[in-house]
Amino acid sequence: MSFLRGYARKLGVPEYLGTWNAATNTPTLVSSVGQRGGYYVVSNAGSTVLNGVSDWGTKDWVIFNGTAWEKIDNSEEAQVVDTLVGVETTKAPSVVSVKNYVANVGFSYEVHVAKNGTDSGSSGKFHQPFLTLGAAIAYVESTFTSGEYVAICIHPGAFLENVTLTRPRTHLIGIQKSNAIIVQIGAVTIAPTATVGGVYNSSFSVQNILLSAPSGTSAALTVAGTAECSLHLRDVYLYADTAGQKGITVTNTSSVKSRFYFNDVLVNNQTCNAVGIELANSVSQVKNTTVYSGTAACLKVKSTASALAGFCLFETSGLLAVDLEATTLTIATSSITASQANATGIYVAAGATYTTIQNFYNIASGTGYAIGGAATGVVTHALSAFAFNTNNKYKNTLYVVAHSTTMTASS
Repeated sequence: MSFLRGYARKLGVPEYLGTWNAATNTPTLVSSVGQRGGYYVVSNAGSTVLNGVSDWGTKDWVIFNGTAWEKIDNSEEAQVVDTLVGVETTKAPSVVSVKNYVANVGFSYEVHVAKNGTDSGSSGKFHQPFLTLGAAIAYVESTFTSGEYVAICIHPGAFLENVTLTRPRTHLIGIQKSNAIIVQIGAVTIAPTATVGGVYNSSFSVQNILLSAPSGTSAALTVAGTAECSLHLRDVYLYADTAGQKGITVTNTSSVKSRFYFNDVLVNNQTCNAVGIELANSVSQVKNTTVYSGTAACLKVKSTASALAGFCLFETSGLLAVDLEATTLTIATSSITASQANATGIYVAAGATYTTIQNFYNIASGTGYAIGGAATGVVTHALSAFAFNTNNKYKNTLYVVAHSTTMTASS
């Protein structure tokens, strides 16, 4: 994960560097010199001068912004969080409300995780955060009833733990600043074993977080378990760099299809040569999502799933950008790129139904197709769709129901 750590530092993602004695300046800090995003927690109050600041209290943060050291006053931190994510932290018993997040769902409680926290005797409240995600999740699962919506609020920093959520109505929220993702965790598995109030009320969500799949995991995000659920991803970056690792995969075996809603998601597993997003046993809505998947398909919709994708970018260096089994898929206003010679943009399997609405196809020259597949696949064109770098618009054995304008091939 050295590449990922370097990438995080480049973005200025906060990284906990240890404690700092402000009375003795230990370790030695110098004004205007530091690692961008690196921060220390004050262990001893003092008056060491750093970039004009000399009033340091215990548990204050001293963080380098790229040009100067700044202080985050521990007494002011609650107000900062209120401003960043719309969280009310002053009401008992720690009632939380996250603005414009999951429609019609209000969180009953919040549990905090921070680099200056502790797992021993912590209550999970703002000023008594847990140190690890694992401890926070265990606390949530043992403390709250199934009817309560709980937000696990993760403060800035890297928490490289692989975690599993089994309790519906548990939500992971990274506290962000200036619309930048500044929270990093390991791989996440959603594995419900029971449904609470039906598929829509058995909700999970991940927001404002970078998920990084370490070696030995199959994907950055896995939906497993035996019960149906709804999953919301928003402002999530999923990263994997080991051969065979997927961005998102679904192995859930519920008899009722789950519901997935992805918005502003980036999947980057291009060095893994594995499927970026693999959907199964679900009905999914994928919006504003970008996938770089190496030589594998960016999106695979298995026969047990169906999906609607809009305003997406799917880019592969392989032979197939989107793989559609015998099911239904609609893609609208999206860009589909397959750069290997003789590649196919969308593969429509026998029995599948694919609707394209004003998409752009960037397909390498050769014998491939913007849309190809089996003779019994059904393709419907609405509005205009374009094929680039290939003279093959769609495979002539496909059953084309209708199109309002013919796809145009460009050389």
